[in-house]
Amino acid sequence: MPLNRSVLKMGDILFPLHRQRWQILKDLSQQNHLC
Repeated sequence: MPLNRSVLKMGDILFPLHRQRWQILKDLSQQNHLC
């Protein structure tokens, strides 16, 4: 159980970063389309 919890915590830490990266990629792609 503790192991599962630590994995979930890692997921909570990693997923927000992943989302931010996707948001940045989307913004960059939109800027490229505008150019």
